[in-house]
Amino acid sequence: MQPLIVIIYDSITNSVFESQLLQPLLKKKFYNPTQVIHIISFEKNTIIKIPMINGITFHLLKRYPFIHHKLLHREAWIVCSLIKKLDLNRFNILARGPFAGYIAQHTTSIHPILIQARGLVAEEFRYINTRNKMLNILQKLRYKQFHALEHLIYGSKQKNILIEAVSPALKNYLINTFHANEQNISLAQNDTPEAISTLEKKAFRTAIRAKLRIKNEQKVYCYNGSFKPWQCPNKTIAYFKKEYKKMPTAFLLILTPDVQAFKYALEKALVNKQAYKIMHVTQKALPQYLAAADVGMLFREKDIINSVSRPTKALDYHAAGLHIVHNNTVDYLGNNEK
Repeated sequence: MQPLIVIIYDSITNSVFESQLLQPLLKKKFYNPTQVIHIISFEKNTIIKIPMINGITFHLLKRYPFIHHKLLHREAWIVCSLIKKLDLNRFNILARGPFAGYIAQHTTSIHPILIQARGLVAEEFRYINTRNKMLNILQKLRYKQFHALEHLIYGSKQKNILIEAVSPALKNYLINTFHANEQNISLAQNDTPEAISTLEKKAFRTAIRAKLRIKNEQKVYCYNGSFKPWQCPNKTIAYFKKEYKKMPTAFLLILTPDVQAFKYALEKALVNKQAYKIMHVTQKALPQYLAAADVGMLFREKDIINSVSRPTKALDYHAAGLHIVHNNTVDYLGNNEK
């Protein structure tokens, strides 16, 4: 089996690195123990803790500020040099996103490259910088740079490049906007968390509800995420208030790193303090707490970055067997889960 080179540009410290990238690689290693994997990660800070995993070698390289896509040729040259040192004649490349994709594209025109499309960099930049205002001249220039980079990657006619889109909506967007070759785009399937078994779910549900003093007959609504505006925490709270008014035994379980922000928002919204619990749990413990709930809550603003997405929170909810309530802003969820 040919060695696999994985190129990432958004750091191994990214919150989704373990669940969305590392776990699928570990699964690949499980089924193919002899598979050799090299993870090349461009980091702002290269002095970080590196996971020790048999058969997976990490190479942390310095990430410089992005000025223009042509300057990424420097990173491509560094990757080429590293591959020569590793003495790899034949290999496959997995690149996450357009930055890593551009580096991979200029590393080889022969070896197979799979570029994972997980979002839209230009539109995400526009979304972040246009909350209650318009883009200024410099921001418009930046937006065009990101858009041009995505066009070069997803619209590439290079024969050794394949694209893996995170959702059907994103696949269609890449085809319609960047003229991506439909025959070269597949849908992601191997990076979803495994479903919790019925026996595990029952055990987790009993244990966690006992720990949190939630009665078995209570309907538990769960929110998993931060207090970032784009995750619509206030819409989540408003929805629960409405449900609680109809069903006073309802309970809200909030799993978040932003405990104080949610505490303040819930108090401001005058939600009964006995009707909710706010916690920060580890990624490892997350499935156990999700299994204690009945409903997963996922609200987003209406925007292209949300409609083409496949939220990791939705994957976690599905793995725990939760019914999802949402506001029809994510195409991946369809219109039949609300």
